[in-house]
This record gives sequence, C-alpha cells and structure tokens, in this order.
Amino acid sequence: MADRPFRPSAGAVAGAVAVVVGVAALLVVLDRPPGVAVLAGAATAVICVLVLTRGLGHAGGFAELPEPVRAGTRYTISQLSAGMTGRDGRVRGQVVNRLHDVAATRLALHGLDLSVPADHAAVRALLGEPAAVLLDGGPPPTETDVARCLDALESLTPTTQLRRNR
Repeated sequence: MADRPFRPSAGAVAGAVAVVVGVAALLVVLDRPPGVAVLAGAATAVICVLVLTRGLGHAGGFAELPEPVRAGTRYTISQLSAGMTGRDGRVRGQVVNRLHDVAATRLALHGLDLSVPADHAAVRALLGEPAAVLLDGGPPPTETDVARCLDALESLTPTTQLRRNR
C-alpha cells in the first residue's frame, strides 16, 4: 500500500497565513524598514510551508498494535461485572456459565468432574452446599451466592496437575 502524501487541514493553512501576516505586521509596527518586514514575512512563510508540507508534528507512521486480551484479566472481570445482574437482581446466565467453567477447571485439579453425578457428593463436601447448589443449576443466584461460590473456589488448593490434550 503506497503512502499517501500528508495534506494539511484548512485550519492549519489559515493559521500559517495568520502567522506570516502577523510577523510582517509586527515588524511594520515596530518601525522596521518595509524590506525587512517583507523579508521576515517571506522567511516565516517558507518555514510554515515546510512545516505544513512535511507533516512535522503530525503523528504518522506506525499503527498501534492492539493489546492482547488475556483471560482472567481486568478486561474479563469488567465485561462480566458490567452486565452481571438482570432486572430482578439475580445474576445472569452468562455469568453463571462462566463461573461453572471456572469451577470445572478448579475441580478438575482435584480429580472431580461437575458433569459426573458420582462426583456431586465430593463437590458438596469440598465447596459446601450453597456453592454446589449454584453449580448444579439451581435457581438463579444472587450476587452474594456467586461471591460465596468464588470464595469457596479460591480456597481450593490444587492436589493434581490438570492434563491438557495436545
């Protein structure tokens, strides 16, 4: 893609003209000979033309790279918390689904799987009844229920390493 030449805005051109006229007028008011005023005005005009045509002071060049979005960062938290509750004051399904995914990962480190009914008793013992009910798909939780579930998940210490398929 070819670089397009820099084109100054109309306001920049008008500003340059005003500077040239101002310098010439100032020298006339200061009682300098007219030749000096014309010469100074011409020199100021040359400087303004160079600044405007070269794009000096213009932020050009390299485009900024977007910052990578990393899971679990402030961006993720702000996205979840911005629309966390619905009109009824209950936590939305999107948040509960994300919490379920986080819990599944944390519980996998303990050798437990939320989708296996045989592991439900162990999940209840490990996280407590309120968190287990929330993760089992009970009624829509409140923000307090979600906070308690997160506290229970954060208190877990991994006992095994999660194996990833390659």
